[in-house]
Amino acid sequence: MSTRVRRLALSIPLDSDGYLRRECPNCERDFKRLVNKAPNSKPAQTANGGPYCPYCGLQSPSNNWLTKAQVDFTRRVAAEHVARAKSHLGLRSLNLRAMRSAPSLEDELRETDDMRIVDFPCHPTESIKVSELWIGSIHCPVCANRISI
Repeated sequence: MSTRVRRLALSIPLDSDGYLRRECPNCERDFKRLVNKAPNSKPAQTANGGPYCPYCGLQSPSNNWLTKAQVDFTRRVAAEHVARAKSHLGLRSLNLRAMRSAPSLEDELRETDDMRIVDFPCHPTESIKVSELWIGSIHCPVCANRISI
């Protein structure tokens, strides 16, 4: 029996400025990283451990920064695709009617234009958005340098 791996492409919405919401796996605070950068700009290289949290300074691999809503969204999309594949194969053990009556998955992740933009002198192409209520200093997501905001 051969196994074929299928890849599923998902789109997670950005805010109107081109920032993607992230969540720190340590402190669980939300921030946003700029995705739509200037043409011809090269992405800054983070250390081997991945980016740093602007709030607590934790470094973690890039795939650890999804928000709880983004994780739930990707799981639901994957489950719906599995259910469709099973229905095409004649395996009707899942309740497909209940899944189809759920709200549109794309509607679940609408991105708001909240937070304030912070630029870093050490990495000017790596601006982020942090909570408007945050007072004090934050860490650069690339090198962990602290700046006051």
